[in-house]
Amino acid sequence: MAEPEGLGLSLDSLIARQQEKQQRQQGGGYGKQRRGRQDGQQQQEWRGQRQRGGGPRGSGGGGGGRQGEQWGRPQQPMQQQHYNLRQQQQQQPMQQQQQVEDPTAYRRHQSCWQEDDGSVIFRFRQTNLVTIDPAGNITLDAGGYYNGVTLASMNDALNLIGIRVTCPGGDVRNDDWSVSDGRTLTRFEDGVVLPAKGPAAAGRGRQLLQAFNNPHHAQQAAAVAASNAAATAAGILPFTGFVPPGIPASRPLPVGGRGGGRGGGPRNGSGGGGPSVFSRLGGKAGQQQDRFAPY
Repeated sequence: MAEPEGLGLSLDSLIARQQEKQQRQQGGGYGKQRRGRQDGQQQQEWRGQRQRGGGPRGSGGGGGGRQGEQWGRPQQPMQQQHYNLRQQQQQQPMQQQQQVEDPTAYRRHQSCWQEDDGSVIFRFRQTNLVTIDPAGNITLDAGGYYNGVTLASMNDALNLIGIRVTCPGGDVRNDDWSVSDGRTLTRFEDGVVLPAKGPAAAGRGRQLLQAFNNPHHAQQAAAVAASNAAATAAGILPFTGFVPPGIPASRPLPVGGRGGGRGGGPRNGSGGGGPSVFSRLGGKAGQQQDRFAPY
């Protein structure tokens, strides 16, 4: 009969031998378990690479699946950040353009009221552009601000009562301004007075006040301007109802009658087929031209 293993060993040797055996068993089991996890993880990675269309050495766009994951993920937020930056840069000029393109924003600074003495005042910011006394005399004052906004604001009020201010030279800052009521021209300067003509002129202040307080006064002013332009084209009003930029205010525009006008044949040796506007009003053309001269 064989002698049992370890019979001749001391107790300490048996304990040390048993501990060594247990350590070998535990280490081997942990190693197998870790290898099993690595194998499972590697299989999952291989499956993911096959779904993306490539492997570690595959051709096309799928090669280096692990490397693609490492380098591809940080690039997505960078691309999104650049896209957002470009989008903001494109939106900022559009927003600024929308803010600049409002042509009627200056009208928020306009006001019109009636004083205790019956005078009607039209103010833009801190300047009383138009003052109409009870008799109908109109005083105009730009306050020294000769620019396009002042000119437009003054016309917003005057067009409501059939008067307009123009700049024949086209340069509103440096060229002279002219005031027209459809019959006469007056050179504009700060404090110029347009005298009332007839008893009907006494109602011009009330007319301005009512028209300005009308919520559709802008459309009304445009309608008055269109009516004056049509009357000028028909010869009912002289050319001074509207002075295009670049046309001297003292020189009348040729307005042809029936069969004449723009592109018509000669008229009395000087072009046009019908009588001039000034002959319709009576008198000679030269006398009427002197009458409408602004200076």
